[in-house]
Amino acid sequence: MRRRTPTALRSLPALLLAVFLSLTVTAPTAQATQALRTPHRDTQAPSSFVELRDIDPTIIEDIRYATPHNFTGVPITGYDQPLCLLTRSTAQALHRAQLQLLRRGYSLKVYDCFRPQRAVDHLR
Repeated sequence: MRRRTPTALRSLPALLLAVFLSLTVTAPTAQATQALRTPHRDTQAPSSFVELRDIDPTIIEDIRYATPHNFTGVPITGYDQPLCLLTRSTAQALHRAQLQLLRRGYSLKVYDCFRPQRAVDHLR
């Protein structure tokens, strides 16, 4: 007998399955529901990129490469501040999924989000 996929899962954007990001569904925390965030500086990203927190501040961001709390033990060059930069369409897709998850008591969590060339060079 074939199991049917729940309707809620079928309605999640297919893009989420193809996104190279590591995503975790987790129970929301104070951080997930906190609307106020630390102010951030302007970035020099291409105009097609946005900060995820500007599209959906409820998605939990874990940007460890900007801190020594990663596998190298030091901040990675290129991660000058803990930002999650994504294309606008990806951020909007994550926002739509987040709205569905929050209604069920869950939240998305994203890790690091992008890798600048300086970070690639640092990790070699």
